[in-house]
Amino acid sequence: MVLAHFQHTPEFSEPPTIAQIERQIRWEAAAVEAGIRRYHEELNKPGTTIADTSPGQRIIGEIMQEFVPWLSDAQELLRVEVVNARGRTRDWTLLMLLLPPEKLAYLTLRSVMIQRPGERCVPRNRGNGTLRPAPTKAAST
Repeated sequence: MVLAHFQHTPEFSEPPTIAQIERQIRWEAAAVEAGIRRYHEELNKPGTTIADTSPGQRIIGEIMQEFVPWLSDAQELLRVEVVNARGRTRDWTLLMLLLPPEKLAYLTLRSVMIQRPGERCVPRNRGNGTLRPAPTKAAST
């Protein structure tokens, strides 16, 4: 990479002034505030969940890199189990084999990230450990 053109740029010929440093700090702070504002605006849209946001999509992408190969291996083990099974095969094993690992990983992660930010979850009455959003103040009055 050629950096010769930077040597003749007036901005880089001398150390930055206090005014330039302060302007840079204000510019960076404004950029951070704008990003936070966009994130909150995105979350406040009706029906938006964490998975629908840019950070949520980034999280899903990172997890999928390791989750998809794991699911692929799990599906291969389940195929062997189904072939060698004696008696009744568990229903969930067949369901795990219906989708390619990429789709299964994405759908699983989307359903895990369905909660809206700020919602508090409480165990359901069924006692099976699943979660549901806590009742809102408006709904409980």
